[in-house]
Amino acid sequence: MKGCRVMVVLLGLWLVFGLSVSGGRAEAAVSRANDAPIVLLHGFTGWGREEMFGFKYWGGVRGDIEQWLNDNGYRTYTLAVGPLSSNWDRACEAYAQLVGGTVDYGAAHAAKHGHARFGRTYPGLLPELKRGGRIHIIAHSQGGQTARMLVSLLENGSQEEREYAKAHNVSLSPLFEGGHRFVLSVTTIATPHDGTTLVNMVDFTDRFFDLQKAVLEAAAVASNAPYTSEIYDFNFPPK
Repeated sequence: MKGCRVMVVLLGLWLVFGLSVSGGRAEAAVSRANDAPIVLLHGFTGWGREEMFGFKYWGGVRGDIEQWLNDNGYRTYTLAVGPLSSNWDRACEAYAQLVGGTVDYGAAHAAKHGHARFGRTYPGLLPELKRGGRIHIIAHSQGGQTARMLVSLLENGSQEEREYAKAHNVSLSPLFEGGHRFVLSVTTIATPHDGTTLVNMVDFTDRFFDLQKAVLEAAAVASNAPYTSEIYDFNFPPK
């Protein structure tokens, strides 16, 4: 399984970096464009580099895809977004981790879904993105959906958030303004772009998610593992 994932990632890298364009100027332009860093984005129930006792989501026990890519000249970073969160929340977290600052889930979104508007604060993996930098994203499973949400918000923003901010005289995150195009490409691995049959088997209502969170809270307490730990970080949006 680990070998398969590595091969798929390498195929993604070939698609991103290996394609050439004839002509000296065109080749130089492609080369310059592909100097952009790579960002790895995990899927549902995924985790960050410092969790799971060192077992890498991207690589396993003995492998480390981020390190391997960096050692081979590809500047690479790994995101750690909410493993059980919505794609909206995960996209907001990914944005804050990339550019730096406090996660802003959006005033309208927070009011609608009953959690705090602001989350954790990050120093920023790539603050130069605010000044015109570019990235490539390689995403696994739900990470691909999260990446699509992130690209959509970056480029189009959120009309609902813009209207809410204006009507309630509150600040608006740059993520919801739109007009940002710093994602050069998104390569997805086993992403359910057409949805999943799981929705036909489970009643995904607010009651279901409340029950799910209660079960996870009980599991965390029973295992003596807090929400933020070296073992597993649930990273739920704060209430």
